[in-house]
Amino acid sequence: MKKFLLFFTLITSMLFVGCDNIMPTFNEKTMETYKIPSKEVLTADESIKLLKEGNIRFLNDKSIVTNVSSERRNSLRNGQYPYAVVVSCSDSRVTPELIFNVGLGEIFDIRIAGNVVNSDALGSIEYAVSYLNSPLILVIGHENCGAVEAAYNNVKHNVKFQGNINSIIKKIKPSVKETNSLDEAIHKNVENVALEIKNSPIIKKLVEENKVAVKTAYYSLDGGVVIND
Repeated sequence: MKKFLLFFTLITSMLFVGCDNIMPTFNEKTMETYKIPSKEVLTADESIKLLKEGNIRFLNDKSIVTNVSSERRNSLRNGQYPYAVVVSCSDSRVTPELIFNVGLGEIFDIRIAGNVVNSDALGSIEYAVSYLNSPLILVIGHENCGAVEAAYNNVKHNVKFQGNINSIIKKIKPSVKETNSLDEAIHKNVENVALEIKNSPIIKKLVEENKVAVKTAYYSLDGGVVIND
């Protein structure tokens, strides 16, 4: 009997050792969750700090699973308190939740090709800052933006497009006319969109009261985000 138990223990130990290479391992860092204040209103600077920290993790392939647990979902049942409104392009390579490594309830996401805004988008932004108390609006453009490139080709090379994309091109064209390169046009478009947002009477008042800040940013396709002061 003792020999059998010894043999069984040896075989079991060998099996577990062999499993080390095929079983996933988890540690506190893997499962780490950053606690975001639920009802406490952050400042714009604190919000930017959180976004920068998340992007550094993403850029360095250190993204973590954060704020997606059942506990987090249940905590958001009765309301949301996003600390940033992110206005970005619909481009599949530029997903705000991923590039900032955030979870549920952290950012209020507005996405239209070319990171432009219309009345519906502006209404959504106004809702976030007025009723959800988001202290930051971040307009982010990105490298090789297809929508800006379409507008650039339309203005500079008279390339024609069909369909509703022309309504987007129309909004971007003023930025293109002021520039001499695609990347310059992308940056200028971000600035003009931010200005359009600031000109909303509701947002303008909140900015003047120092309750909301409107910032611009640029995303490089290598993963890095530069947030402008």
